[in-house]
Amino acid sequence: MSEALTGIDRAVKSLNTLSRNIRSRVLGSQELDAKTASTASHLVEIIESIAVSLQRLENKLKTGESGQGVVRLAPYTYVITGRGGVVLMRTRPEYIILSVDSEHGSVSVKARKTLLTAEPGRILMKTRGVGVEVNPLNIDDYKAKRNELKNALRSLEKVVNFKLASLLEH
Repeated sequence: MSEALTGIDRAVKSLNTLSRNIRSRVLGSQELDAKTASTASHLVEIIESIAVSLQRLENKLKTGESGQGVVRLAPYTYVITGRGGVVLMRTRPEYIILSVDSEHGSVSVKARKTLLTAEPGRILMKTRGVGVEVNPLNIDDYKAKRNELKNALRSLEKVVNFKLASLLEH
């Protein structure tokens, strides 16, 4: 389990670094208009919410059972740990998956029709079959893909702030 905890800790640090870099390099830039800055700020809030959820998961795993394999946190809620990372999965009433890939440094959140994958140098979001990929530190990406980002973030906010957060509250 210590390998899984190390992977989660590394992912939390990576997400916190990513949000700090977006705040300083993108939101701190004078090149952004108000709407684009709002969209970038919304992305930072979602990234920080995922980091908080990972910290809660880490705390649950520290107090729970040890070892690799499958750990049941609650009815229909499981944590699967392995050498490559950690997967938190809720199967009912509506599935949601939070996965950490330690090898590639990526964090993914997947629900019914939404997907967010945060990797070093890339954020991929898919909602209702429409995907948008941005370099999180490139201001031009935010400007060019503002409308797509805004639509994707609207759906992802519901998944992250309501479903994922409530999953790890108890």
